[in-house]
Amino acid sequence: MFWRHNKEVDSMENISLEDYKRIYREITKEEEKRGFLHHLCAYICFNTIFTLINLLYARDIIWFFWPIIIWGIMGIIPHYLYSIRWIKRDIKNREILAEMRAKKEMEEK
Repeated sequence: MFWRHNKEVDSMENISLEDYKRIYREITKEEEKRGFLHHLCAYICFNTIFTLINLLYARDIIWFFWPIIIWGIMGIIPHYLYSIRWIKRDIKNREILAEMRAKKEMEEK
């Protein structure tokens, strides 16, 4: 186990900082996109169920469009904007913050 750990550390030392940043960005984008797709699937499934319940059991009052509109505006659209559109900016901000903290720690030592 100890030998394996050292081997992993040695292989990580060969990775350049730019390669690490690029891979980190890719992984973060993939995770955010996957999270959005899970949210979108839940949105579609639950709103399909709400629509069926409304149309099968309560035809007098049509209410199924309210969860579709509200969840869509307050949940799906912001999640899409953050995870697909604004994620690059957020990653850059995280990298800048990490670099600032690293510089500060180096100055303190």
